[in-house]
Amino acid sequence: MTEQFTTLKTQKVLDLCSGIGGFTLGHLISGGFETVAFCEINQYCQQVLNLRFPQIPIIPDIHDITVESLYQVGVREIDGIIAGLPCPPNTARISRGGRGSRGGRGGKNSTPASISPPAPPACLNQEIP
Repeated sequence: MTEQFTTLKTQKVLDLCSGIGGFTLGHLISGGFETVAFCEINQYCQQVLNLRFPQIPIIPDIHDITVESLYQVGVREIDGIIAGLPCPPNTARISRGGRGSRGGRGGKNSTPASISPPAPPACLNQEIP
């Protein structure tokens, strides 16, 4: 009996709150995914991303992501959105009156739901703190 194998299409993903690229590193190991753009506001993390993935564009602020801004950096197609959402809004420091390591920028307004792509992505992978 001859078995037929189907080659799966590589999924193009937008990596939000990218940190130093952990999801993308994992995808390089597992295969099947291609990160087409990062979104990371932390300048140190941006430097690490630029060293590790110089060919992948970085949009610094999640609030600036639009279809037009993605086109400007060469992104034409997205199959999915992945996000390593920041934990600081949920930390003990917040409950003590602090603003967390992102200066209060995390939380509901930094979620992938605030992005309105022209068509819904095929998948959403969200890291839950």
